[in-house]
Amino acid sequence: MTLEEVWQVLEQGKWVSKQELREASGLDESILTPIIEFLHRWKFVDIQGCPKFLVRRRPGTISPAKTFELLMGLVDNPSWIGGRKVAERVACRACGGGHY
Repeated sequence: MTLEEVWQVLEQGKWVSKQELREASGLDESILTPIIEFLHRWKFVDIQGCPKFLVRRRPGTISPAKTFELLMGLVDNPSWIGGRKVAERVACRACGGGHY
């Protein structure tokens, strides 16, 4: 999975240039840019634009693959959706908080 490969290149809290991401992932600009945009849109990463374009994982953020897995759990077990916000349920499952 290309998205997860880019995620693995990003170390927790460490800023990485787009060039470094491109070299480490082996992806060209036409594939890497939409992945970065997706990660930023859904708040998996922070972006800094000046003076150089940099990307980093947001501190404490779980991977997109893990998030997808947890969301699929909602589909598999819709009985625990009611009452609480979906984001709270996913967060509880991710940290093992026991509220799921």
